[in-house]
Amino acid sequence: MIIKRALNEKLLSIAALTLLVGILLAVNERVRHQVTERLSPNESQTELVGAVTGAYGVAATMFDIARYEVREHARLVFFVTAACVLVYFMLRL
Repeated sequence: MIIKRALNEKLLSIAALTLLVGILLAVNERVRHQVTERLSPNESQTELVGAVTGAYGVAATMFDIARYEVREHARLVFFVTAACVLVYFMLRL
């Protein structure tokens, strides 16, 4: 029972992260451009080093955009964070 619940929570977390990345790809042109550029078939990116560099570039772009959005919408981020903490403590058994 505990293992099943832990597995469900991990799957839910993965789904939430996937949804977040999907929304970022759909909404933000810079993220879409970086992902397309990094994942496009290129001779130098077929090696492992190219893949790691590409993933780092995409992650760096996503963190830059997230930081910008947090600064733009600081009150909303604070509210959502507080709401998530409250929901976590309400659902904790």
